[in-house]
Amino acid sequence: MAITLTDKAAAHVNRNLEKRGKGCGLRLGVRTTGCSGLAYQLEYVDEPAAEDQVFESNGIKVFVDPKSLAYLDGTELDFVREGLNEGFKFQNPNVKDECGCGESFRVLRLLSLLWIKSAIQNRFACIRSGLPSNSERSTS
Repeated sequence: MAITLTDKAAAHVNRNLEKRGKGCGLRLGVRTTGCSGLAYQLEYVDEPAAEDQVFESNGIKVFVDPKSLAYLDGTELDFVREGLNEGFKFQNPNVKDECGCGESFRVLRLLSLLWIKSAIQNRFACIRSGLPSNSERSTS
């Protein structure tokens, strides 16, 4: 699992951390919103959370919460200038669909895999504890 920054993105983040005068890196996450379901969240980190996964790329620490990591694994963050506009651009291999406005995205296959993983973990937890699983409860 990895999150990476291009040289341009790392330079931009580093400049902004220096301007702020504080901070130890960048937090990348996702939130539920928009017409396609998920949107990226970016913020500077002053104090990391205990559960954060930490990646370092081009000298910048990138903090990701465990829930967001499944949607962001393999993402490369770039900083681009297009005409008068500039901003971060996400190259996320997990994205299967994006909305027309470009603000949100969908990761159908990954969501299905996460649901299956959760169901398997639940089944094994029931076996270990001696409790019947949901499917066994419905047939009794």
